Amino acid sequence: MALRAQPRLGGQLAGGGGELEAAQQVVSDLVMQLGSWGMSGEFLLPVLNARSVLMILGDLIVGWQLMEAALIAKRKLDEIIKKASGAAPEKLAADNEEAAFYLGKIASAQYFTLNILPTLSGRAAAIKLGDRTPAQVPDACFESK
Repeated sequence: MALRAQPRLGGQLAGGGGELEAAQQVVSDLVMQLGSWGMSGEFLLPVLNARSVLMILGDLIVGWQLMEAALIAKRKLDEIIKKASGAAPEKLAADNEEAAFYLGKIASAQYFTLNILPTLSGRAAAIKLGDRTPAQVPDACFESK
């Protein structure tokens, strides 16, 4: 299943769909790595990274849902702008609560896709390092005498 923002986006959302697709590819590659570890009997690595993997998956899903909401908001905002004879969205938002709501939806999607989704690649790269440090700490390190 592809998490793609359907139509091409312009204006404020330009680039957001590309970031979403890039994040999806990062997650796909990460899942393949986890599967590879599982197939080779390296069950410890997926367990050590379970929280991080779930956080990455959550961010991907939030980005997808924000983008879907922004697509709807853009269509609705375009209708409002058309009815207002092409007034600037920012000017409309000052007097029109609905326009302000839709602008907020678009802005939150833009922020998330341009500032949060790009961090997935770094977090996934850290997981792929296969660091076993937590499992290698001797039990004596946790004992108090």
